[in-house]
Amino acid sequence: QKAGPDLTLDVPGWDFYLRAEWRARVAHSLRLIGGVDVQETWVTGATYDGPAITQLDGDPEGLNDTVTGKQHVQFDRGYQFFRPGAYVEAIWQPVARLSLVPGARVDYIGDIERWTFDPRLTARYELSPTTALKGGVGLFHQAPDYAETIPNVGNPHLEAPYAIHYSLGVEQIVRERLKLTL
Repeated sequence: QKAGPDLTLDVPGWDFYLRAEWRARVAHSLRLIGGVDVQETWVTGATYDGPAITQLDGDPEGLNDTVTGKQHVQFDRGYQFFRPGAYVEAIWQPVARLSLVPGARVDYIGDIERWTFDPRLTARYELSPTTALKGGVGLFHQAPDYAETIPNVGNPHLEAPYAIHYSLGVEQIVRERLKLTL
């Protein structure tokens, strides 16, 4: 397909997704959850003629949306993107009013040949039958966009961007069918 007078993009291929999850009650106060996510994409013969792919977020040059004068790159080949992941978490209730949920996730981002490890923890404490405090902290990685990692177009040596998330909140049951969360 022609994307403009001097731009070509054709990306035929297949996507495969698999997700499976297992749950087990180990003890009265402890449950385990584990799972796998697998994503594989086969691009059978992509054709591209256009400007090099730059970062999608935070690029001041990206504000200029014209392609005039930008260096063109080309490719005509197949690609494979393999991104499996696995996770585990425990739901532990050491006392009646407290629930702790430690967990972790491991991912492999095949197109940049990098592993990521994301530990996480959430907690919920019932101050009363109608009021609860909750909070959490965790590390979350994200795979780069496919186009950002293709050799000659993007950069196959990218790191996986990540963020550390923190949360703190309160739940208040006002009536039988009304709960406020902050």
